[in-house]
Amino acid sequence: MELIELNGGDQDEMEVRMIWSHMYFSLERQQVQKLRWMASLFLCFLCWFPLSSSAKAALPDFKDVFEQQNVVMLIIDPQSGQIIDANPAAMQFYGYNKSELLSMHIQQINQLSKEQVAVERQLAETQGRNYFIFRHKLANGNIRTVEVHSEPYKINGKNYLLSMINDISSVRTKNKDLWTYQTLLEKMVDKQKLQIAAEKQRLVHYLLAAVVLQMLVIGYLLYDIRRCQQLQKELNTVAGTLGRIMNAATEVAIIATDTRGYITSFNAGAEKLLGYGAEEMIGKQTPHAFHIEDEVKRKRKQIEKEIGALESDMQVFTWQSEKDGGVEGEWTYLRKDGKRVPVNLVVTPIYADDDKTIIGYLGISRDISKLKESQHALLQAQNQLRATLDAIPDMLFEVNNDGHMTNYHTAVTNKLYLPPSEFLGKCYQDVLPSNVVEVCDAAFDEAREKGRSRGKQYEMFTPSGKCHFELSVSCKLNAHQECSFVVLVRDITERFNAQQHLRLIGNVFNHAREGITITDIDGNIVDVNKGFTDITGYQREEVLGKNPRMLKSNLQSADFYKEMWKDISEKGFWTGEMWNRHKSGEVYAEVITVSAIYDDKGHVQNYMGIFTDVTSIKENQKRLEHIAHYDVLTQLPNRVLLADRLQQSIIHADRNDKSLAVLFVDLDGFKEVNDLYGHDVGDQLLVKVSERMQASLRAEDTLARLGGDEFVAVLVDLESPQFCEPVLERMLMSVSEPILIGAHLVKVSASIGVALYPNDLSDADLLIRHADQAMYQAKQEGKNRFRFFDVDQDAIVKSQTALLSEIRNAILENQFVLYYQPKADLEAAEVCGAEALIRWEHPVRGLLYPDEFLPVIHDHPLSVDLDEWVMRTAIEQWDSWHQQGLNIPISINISARSLLEKDFKDRIQHCLGRFPAINSSALSFEVLETTALEDVHHVGDLMRFCHKLGLEFALDDFGTGYSSLTYLRHLPARMIKIDQSFVRDMLEDRDDMAIVDGILKLTQAFGRDVIAEGVETLEHCQRLYAMGCPKVQGYVIARPIKSEDFPNWVKVVSRSAIQHLSDVVKDPSPSDKP
Repeated sequence: MELIELNGGDQDEMEVRMIWSHMYFSLERQQVQKLRWMASLFLCFLCWFPLSSSAKAALPDFKDVFEQQNVVMLIIDPQSGQIIDANPAAMQFYGYNKSELLSMHIQQINQLSKEQVAVERQLAETQGRNYFIFRHKLANGNIRTVEVHSEPYKINGKNYLLSMINDISSVRTKNKDLWTYQTLLEKMVDKQKLQIAAEKQRLVHYLLAAVVLQMLVIGYLLYDIRRCQQLQKELNTVAGTLGRIMNAATEVAIIATDTRGYITSFNAGAEKLLGYGAEEMIGKQTPHAFHIEDEVKRKRKQIEKEIGALESDMQVFTWQSEKDGGVEGEWTYLRKDGKRVPVNLVVTPIYADDDKTIIGYLGISRDISKLKESQHALLQAQNQLRATLDAIPDMLFEVNNDGHMTNYHTAVTNKLYLPPSEFLGKCYQDVLPSNVVEVCDAAFDEAREKGRSRGKQYEMFTPSGKCHFELSVSCKLNAHQECSFVVLVRDITERFNAQQHLRLIGNVFNHAREGITITDIDGNIVDVNKGFTDITGYQREEVLGKNPRMLKSNLQSADFYKEMWKDISEKGFWTGEMWNRHKSGEVYAEVITVSAIYDDKGHVQNYMGIFTDVTSIKENQKRLEHIAHYDVLTQLPNRVLLADRLQQSIIHADRNDKSLAVLFVDLDGFKEVNDLYGHDVGDQLLVKVSERMQASLRAEDTLARLGGDEFVAVLVDLESPQFCEPVLERMLMSVSEPILIGAHLVKVSASIGVALYPNDLSDADLLIRHADQAMYQAKQEGKNRFRFFDVDQDAIVKSQTALLSEIRNAILENQFVLYYQPKADLEAAEVCGAEALIRWEHPVRGLLYPDEFLPVIHDHPLSVDLDEWVMRTAIEQWDSWHQQGLNIPISINISARSLLEKDFKDRIQHCLGRFPAINSSALSFEVLETTALEDVHHVGDLMRFCHKLGLEFALDDFGTGYSSLTYLRHLPARMIKIDQSFVRDMLEDRDDMAIVDGILKLTQAFGRDVIAEGVETLEHCQRLYAMGCPKVQGYVIARPIKSEDFPNWVKVVSRSAIQHLSDVVKDPSPSDKP
């Protein structure tokens, strides 16, 4: 585009300035043609007017030209940046009206800072550009990238800048690849060629006009020739620039062809890639010039299957390019030296000036040999990694920052194997067990902090049983510093079990009170335990490698050791006592067992000695010789000796895998004899009785007197607990026989309690106390008998005590919840009530059912507290449902203890007083029939009191107690519940059927309502309905339901389900009849 600026001078001469704007790439073709036409017309118009002052009035005013241009134009004061003038195209582009633009400075539009503007100017000068690239802000806030072409311009002698602005936002967005830029350059050259041709054509018109206006035409021709020369110069410059760009791209092969495939351009990159010179290839036809023929034919067949026959091989490369404006793919070139080169090829059409006619094709290709090699190496590495992973039996998976599994691998033989679809893309917290999730969370936290986590172990049940696993985690950071985790899970079950076994053996070895010595076959010590150190005084390091002879006290003869080794050789072990020497020089007595240890082939590989220091026992024996360890009256061992012997007996029993029994004996009737006949007779009686009991025992057994008429006997070396029963029988018989003391014939008996060891793994003192407890049980059961201490019952009592404490705490912490089992009236086809059933949400054991905790608090004060909680919670729940529009009567189970409490009436009134909306049909109490029969009159009075409050009663489990017509007549219970034990088997058991039938007739006779509980099948419903019992409760209606789910069940499920059930029982089809 060219603009002509006219400035008047003092001599009335006109200064004509040609302002060239190099905007060939940015203007639309129609705009360029229009401007060229206007310029030609304007020049022809000039030919008719001489260039004198008179022509000034005839020429179009610059203002008109400025206003009529489609190009965005601004006149700017270069000093202040103030916008002096703006044409309509500028107002349309920026979105401001003229007055707004004239009030603005260019700095308000240009978004580049002063520093950025300076850098852009320097960059334009370095690149040889005659325009700048700025970022202009429009009125709507959008930022556009523009080219700004500025030229000096004078108005009334004052210098200004005439700036032409072209929006290149879309052009710069697309201008990312070299081939696009080169194509645009070629289009620019074509446009300039066409422009020269147009100028030449216009020159012909000027020559025709020269006939009339010869002088003017000659002058104009001279001017036009200078213009053509200038255009040709610019064309050569652009063509040279394009050539330099193409040849500078040595890493990219750029080849241009005509429409038939003949090469018209071949850059240095193509020469480097193919090994041919440009002079060798220009004029040759592609693809045959350097493509692999078989590859081209194969690709042609694929295309022809899709679109039909092609006219030439060239269309293999051009058909998709013509359709989509370009095509990219991978091909193989054949170099001049015969080497094959894989390339990435982009083919794009070259259009004529009308942008519709294709005049050739441009191919840009890049050598991807190294990329292929890298891909091949990567594939090999992946295959190697896969083979390595397949050989690893462990589980591997990767978890991203969001907790989702992105990779997963495990061998099919792994105990944890599941298809990848079970893991990939899912959150580990959703697919892994909760205990594993906890381990993973801890490992991830540690890995996030330290980069890795090792050795986290957990256990899990698999199809092959309980297994142990070890989890290790490493942390990876991506470009955004987000963690992902690589997790390795290893099955360590065998290792864990082996470690546990070794740990157990080690614990036994290290913590045994007995000294343990292990030697090799030559008798050299290889290991000792802490017990050895405690007994001998030698540290482990002092004795390793030495012979146990270092401990000899020389108090045993050589024959002693010969006999010992003879037994070891023949029997494999020896047990006995010997004296050895302490490190301090003192001698000590020990009870020792030496055993041979054999290998798998039966050869001795080690010897093990287990010994106990019995020096204190020896010393005690000596001390007992000087101290009275016997009862003065009976000459039996006293408490001290009993305790010692019992302790030794326990040790002996442990060592020899035998049992022992502790007998606590108390004489029945001794106090009466002592009070009646005096202490002398009483003492003689104790002596006689002790002699008889001693005679009943074996020599190895011990009988001791604790004091008064209490004795303790210790029976040792029992093969089994049953072996002591004959001794017990003999003792009872010997004690119960009459005894003549002076002139008095007296008779007593014995109550005996027995504690057995090791059934009862207690110490000596506790064994005596347990035997004492069993003795009191014998007395309570009638005396003159023996009873064994029940270890299991004792554990149960302790467990119940602990459970009572837990229940007390559970009430305080509100751990109990109520479920509601609906009751249905099959006659009315509706829900007629719900029974509140308690559950315990135990923090450790989970959800517990009533039979797991209610028996413990039977007849215990806690049952009253729990009943009050149930009553209060059920009433609150009814009130909540009532506010939701649900009016379902609730029945509550009440224990006997609560019914018999004096303040039960007050507690009921207090609970009801908090909810005034509750009506007479909202609440009822269910009491066990057996509970009601404990105090019929009291329960009857209580029922009548509750009736006055609007509350009803139901007799639960009816038929299981000793009911009678009299009791039923005295108890004003409106509802009778047939116990499920009769309902469950009524279809198979005639007796149960008869009981159910009898109860129904009984309730009909007394005018009571009746409901059957435990109804589980349709057949039960049909039979009960036929027998006159339309109200049922049980799994056939619904299982107990959470309180929050109950309203929805009533509204959504119950109506259709109960209606269907009602229809079936009322009119059963043949297939439904029982």
